[in-house]
Amino acid sequence: MKPFDETLQEFGIENFKVDLAIENGDIAVNDFGDLLLNNKEVDSIYRFLSKWRRQTATLESLFELWKSNRQERITLEQVKSINSIKDHIFREEEVASYREAEAAIAGAIFVLLSTLIKTPTVKLSRDSEVTFNGIPIDKIIQSAANNFRHYDEWSNIKKQYTDKQLKSVKILETALNLQVDGNSKSIISNICSDLLFAIANYELKNLNKLIHGFTKELWDSIKVKN
Repeated sequence: MKPFDETLQEFGIENFKVDLAIENGDIAVNDFGDLLLNNKEVDSIYRFLSKWRRQTATLESLFELWKSNRQERITLEQVKSINSIKDHIFREEEVASYREAEAAIAGAIFVLLSTLIKTPTVKLSRDSEVTFNGIPIDKIIQSAANNFRHYDEWSNIKKQYTDKQLKSVKILETALNLQVDGNSKSIISNICSDLLFAIANYELKNLNKLIHGFTKELWDSIKVKN
C-alpha cells in the first residue's frame, strides 16, 4: 500500500492540509464516528483517498484476472482446426465460460469503483469534464455498475426499459459507440467487459487516469469554494 503522500501525488492533489474540526467547542466527528477533518467535504475526500489506498490491491488483482480471462477467451475463439463436433461443442462451452467470467469480474470492478466514487460528498455545479467518448466518467461507472446488477432485468426482450434503466442504457450506448436499432433493445446482457476493454485496453493505468482526474476535479472545486 502506498504512503498517503504518494497517493496525493498520484492524484495530482496539492496543498492537502487537514486539521481536526471543532463544533460547539468540541472536537467534531463525522457520520461514521471518526474524527471530522476540516469539514464534511474535505473529510470525504480524505476518506475516499484512504479507501483507494486500501482497495488498490483488490482493484489490481481483479483487473489482472479479468485480463487473463478475456485474453484466454479470445485465444480460444481464434482456434481454427476442430477435430470433431464434440470438440467444437466443448470449445464453445469453454469460450462461454471465459466470457461469463470476464464479464462478472469486470462488473465487480465497476461496482467497486462506483462505491468508491460515491464516498466524496462534493457536488460539482456541472457535469464532470473528465470524460470517455464525451460522457462523464462518474456516470459511465455508475451505469456500468447498474448494468452488472440488473442485466437480467434488462434482458427481458418483451418488456421495454424503465425510465431508470434507459438512463443508464443511453450512457452505455454512447460510451461503447453502439449502433442502435430503434426496434429492439440495444443492451440485454452484461457488457462490463467490453466497456472495461474500451476504456482501459488491458492497461489499468488508463482507467486510473480517469479516476485520478475526476477526484482532482472534486478537490479543485473545494479549493475554489474555500
